[in-house]
Amino acid sequence: MNKGLWVNPHIVEIQEDPFLKNHRKPHTENMIRLHMNELPYVHPKVEEAVKTWAENPKLNLFPHGEMTRLVEIFADTIGVKPENILLFPGSSPALDSVLRTFTYKNFRMVYRIPTYGHAYQTMKINGIDPIPVRPTPIYSLEIEEILEAFDLYDAHGIYLTNPHNPTGQYLPAERIWDILDTIPDSVPLIIDETYVSFADTSFIGAADLIENYPNLIILRSFSQAFGLASLRIGAVISHEDNIEVLRKIRRDIDITPVAQMAALEALMNIEDYERVWEEIENIRDDIRDKLLEMDIVVYPSETNFLLLRVAQPDKLSYFLEENGILVRVFAQPSWMTGHMRISISWKEDMDKLLRTIAKAPKEYIHS
Repeated sequence: MNKGLWVNPHIVEIQEDPFLKNHRKPHTENMIRLHMNELPYVHPKVEEAVKTWAENPKLNLFPHGEMTRLVEIFADTIGVKPENILLFPGSSPALDSVLRTFTYKNFRMVYRIPTYGHAYQTMKINGIDPIPVRPTPIYSLEIEEILEAFDLYDAHGIYLTNPHNPTGQYLPAERIWDILDTIPDSVPLIIDETYVSFADTSFIGAADLIENYPNLIILRSFSQAFGLASLRIGAVISHEDNIEVLRKIRRDIDITPVAQMAALEALMNIEDYERVWEEIENIRDDIRDKLLEMDIVVYPSETNFLLLRVAQPDKLSYFLEENGILVRVFAQPSWMTGHMRISISWKEDMDKLLRTIAKAPKEYIHS
């Protein structure tokens, strides 16, 4: 407890991650990282662009703002206008700016529980009242459950991750359309599409709905789809009126040149990334089949991770960690504490995971 300065009570009450337990070690470079949903690939031309920047980085100069060519190519890729896109240093700062702009204190926000932990934290920090919707069963979600909660609690907004983190289910664009047709135009529908590249081969997601639905706000990240996690770059995709308002609080100097150069090269080589996404999806489906053969409950997924249910996830995760593999387990809600999330990497990493699970004490896996 801080005995000196006043601390925002919303910050005092939040945890580092309200849903996932943190078993990360300080140094994980030599371990198989199946806990952060990272793409195990960076395109050679992206690496080359970063090296070129590093030859004359001009570190003493402030960034000069958005790279017009990047925004244009991104817009063309997902079928929107450049005016519909605003870059941010990651999707998390983008969400914070969206909430600070379009919500207010005691704003009631419906969301699916569990969700991306930082999103929940950001809601709380901004004085929002998060209203959880528990799907039954946990691996499925009908939009009717979201809309019922919205009406029941007289909510003001809806936040979804789509595909959903951590279960991996995906609501196609037509279901998003149904939500937008039901809620008032004044209600923001915020959708985090971080993992959409693994579910929608067009990479468009719900972006083609923004022109007709000004209350739709989409968040995108270059971390998981393009392997740029350490560079921190993401975007808001929405109606141009919303973008203009957000531009007032997003500083141009927040977007680094190296991140934009890397993102530009990634988009210019998206066909190669599409092949990587397909390979990751194939590995995911193969691993799921093999885990099911081991009598482990594994939920269907349209992302680069799988959700498992085991008897003692804490002990199994520590066993895996001792064998050089990092995964994530759940702290809450109580009905999720028997679950574990594993990211999908290259085949050799996943084969080691299977071999290690096979060596684990049986009571860790089966009750």
